[in-house]
Amino acid sequence: MERPLEYSITCETKDPQGKILGPNEGKARLDERTLTFQPTLGKGKEIPYFEVMEIKDEDYKITLKLGLGEEVTMTQLGYEYENFLKNLYRLRGELLLRYMLMNEGCIATNIDANYQYVDPSGRRQKGACEARVYESAVVVLPEKADPIRIPLCYLRSSLREEYTYSLSADVGEVLTLSQMGEKTDFFDRSLSKALAGVETRSQEFLSALRLGVDPAVVRRAAMLLGDGKAASGEEIQTISIQLWKGLEEKLRLVGIGDEYDYLKKLSNPGKIKIGIKRGLMGDRTGEYVWFMAPIYSSDPSQPGNAVVLEAASDEASGRATYIFRIMDRRDYRTGVPKAQLEDIVGSFLHLVNRCLIEINFRREPIYLTEESLMEPEYERYLYAVKRLAGLRILRDNFIGRVAHSSPEKWRSEISSLLKFNAESVNNSEKWERQ
Repeated sequence: MERPLEYSITCETKDPQGKILGPNEGKARLDERTLTFQPTLGKGKEIPYFEVMEIKDEDYKITLKLGLGEEVTMTQLGYEYENFLKNLYRLRGELLLRYMLMNEGCIATNIDANYQYVDPSGRRQKGACEARVYESAVVVLPEKADPIRIPLCYLRSSLREEYTYSLSADVGEVLTLSQMGEKTDFFDRSLSKALAGVETRSQEFLSALRLGVDPAVVRRAAMLLGDGKAASGEEIQTISIQLWKGLEEKLRLVGIGDEYDYLKKLSNPGKIKIGIKRGLMGDRTGEYVWFMAPIYSSDPSQPGNAVVLEAASDEASGRATYIFRIMDRRDYRTGVPKAQLEDIVGSFLHLVNRCLIEINFRREPIYLTEESLMEPEYERYLYAVKRLAGLRILRDNFIGRVAHSSPEKWRSEISSLLKFNAESVNNSEKWERQ
């Protein structure tokens, strides 16, 4: 555990109603989870990093914007100003990485660089950072911004020009790293190792199916199934029909074959997507196999407007099925032309997949209620909900989940949920087990 850092400081607080308390002189302490201000006289104030929604710094004044509209302004740091600000961002960033559900092996760290980042909406930011390479992502810890994570399975290109690296992802993200100096080669080797690992894991999984297909076919399929990405029957069968049948058989081997067969009858079989993901606790939990079955119809009277998610592994227990709303319920009930609906469904399947990868396939934060998120044991999820757009999308479109109690009850509750979803016109309404 890192030793707490202390600074002499003056602190002023503005509550949500605009009332100002202070300024008060005292000490600010930064540890791994919390900023604590202890005034010379009076009661101290603890600010967990996950409560800090925004940090603004200008004219040697640092303002923290907290979750419920409260603001804390710190001044009089003197020559320790930059040091305090960098350590605040660094310690908060390390905690936020864990709260962003990043619990995987790190291949390379401590790579000082300058970065330029363009997010999917076209917004730009730049500055100094620490670059890292994880087993499934490139991560940037900016000196004065929140962490940035780009999943390797969505990289379209990586281009090196002397001491500069440019990474482009499939949703318009562009990350450029420069001024890495002698660590440019280290970053290059680490990224190559991570990318090779993503491909190797997929190839090993497909080879373990023992289908007797050509290794070149396995390599092509592995590119579609990189570390969490799912591929449809239409996509896989253009490479190998036998390989798709092998993936379907794997679903049966891990115990979700009956569910797959049932949902396949309700869905468009060619649109069903199957994916693989290494267990969240590393090698100890092996591989997760999962699928998404879209259920929809241009006839709004039919149960649908839903994507059903099912996942399992050889060692999984206590499974549940998760269901998400595809589009606005009122729009769906008016009837959507088939071609347009097919495009909407395809885009939504891609979006769900991307969101699942963003939250590293944790399912608990998807279904926890707002009240549950306020409990201390779920504070990591509370931050994740506030900061991860993918998690908010999944929660907004989440309809309900069905436990695997018995086959008959499972089918009955799936039917009940789909019927409820077709009849409801309120997008925020969730299905409740009767």
